[in-house]
Amino acid sequence: MAPPLVCGSVATRDLGSERLLDKAQARHFFSNTIADPDVHLVGANFAYDLGVMAADNPRLIALIFEALDPGRLHCVQIREALIDIAKGLHGVDPTTGRKLKNDEGARCPLALLVKRHFGLDISEKRNPEAWRLRFGELDAVPIDNRGCALANDSVTVGDSLGRLFVWAPPAKRAA
Repeated sequence: MAPPLVCGSVATRDLGSERLLDKAQARHFFSNTIADPDVHLVGANFAYDLGVMAADNPRLIALIFEALDPGRLHCVQIREALIDIAKGLHGVDPTTGRKLKNDEGARCPLALLVKRHFGLDISEKRNPEAWRLRFGELDAVPIDNRGCALANDSVTVGDSLGRLFVWAPPAKRAA
């Protein structure tokens, strides 16, 4: 069972486009974006987010599957796992070759990706009170106050891979 929708965090390719959305804004944004056949969506823990949106509005289920079929939905964790598999590194520390335990990143959690690509530690061990692990507590908090809470969360800077990125592929050239 998916948890209730609390908020959304989105960005486009453009610097400074990052936005924190309240529940109503997230619903509006997602329903419009998922319906656009020219837009790709990229996220972390994306299957989970899709489940939250589908549970919030079951009419989106068909649109989600319509976006999956042509490959418009992308999960950075699945992509990273596929890259690791291709390199023979899935489930091992690429610097030492040591086999990782599941809680260390054998399943490509967001914390592992942020550590690899940004050099920041956003693991639960480092900050068990991180907002990205407790969005449910923000349900009754006005969006302006949420932004302050999230901005003051020392790991939010490195959490950019956890945002939903939206992009339209370049126009195809005529042959």
